[in-house]
Order: sequence, then structure tokens, then C-alpha cells
Amino acid sequence: MTKMTIEKIHEMDSVEKCMTLAKNTEERGRPDLAEAAYHRAARLRAESDIKQGRRPDIDYHLIGLKNCSTLIIEEIGVEAEVYSHRTLSYKGSEIYITPLEEQLVNAGHPRKSVVGRWVVKETGELLNDLYEATYGAKDS
Repeated sequence: MTKMTIEKIHEMDSVEKCMTLAKNTEERGRPDLAEAAYHRAARLRAESDIKQGRRPDIDYHLIGLKNCSTLIIEEIGVEAEVYSHRTLSYKGSEIYITPLEEQLVNAGHPRKSVVGRWVVKETGELLNDLYEATYGAKDS
């Protein structure tokens, strides 16, 4: 592999190339470059989604969270931890946030007490605010 820098990663224009580089650099013991490549891939996916008029899927690392950051819905006493860029860990299982919210609603929690109520335990920030700061506010 040629000498790669984080600056060059930020110039990459393909999600596929970024993901390949991330996996290769991770295997070669360069987590710094892998993380930069994962972030670039997430940014490219988000830009593509926005151009197509759709809201990007949340990427926890891109919005500033790390694995093991805790998300809570204090009102109903639920906690989940960031497991990866896109998934959470809840009761020992890896799950995306939307199916988790559906699971909580199906367990009897009112939808209005679940959806949009996640807070970062460590900072008190609302997850939706972090999302909008990263991807932009939802158009009316």
C-alpha cells in the first residue's frame, strides 16, 4: 500500500474505495486511517442521500459519538450503547435505532415517549440535535 494520509482520504470520492481502505488499514494496524476512511465513506453516503432528497441514515461516529457512548430515554428508563457507526447495543443485542424504537413501542411504551427522545447520557445532548447539527435541519 502506498503511503496514505488522512488528508488524502478526505479527497477520496467513492464510498467503496473508502470502505476497502478502511478494512485494509484496520487489518494493518492503522486504526487512525481506518477511522478517517469510515468517516469519509459516511460523509459521502450522507451527501448522496441529501442530493437525492432523502434524509441520511444516522452515523453515530460521524455525529461525534464513540462506541460505548450511552443513549437514554430517561422518561421510560431505557438505555442503549453505541455499538458501531450505525448500530446500538441493547440488552446484549446489536440493533438499529428504528427497530429498537419499534420494539419499545410494541412493549407498550407510547410512541411519543420513544421516538425523538434519545439523549446522550454523558453530555445531556438530544440525539436529534446532534443529527441536525451534522446533516442539517429537516425541511418542512
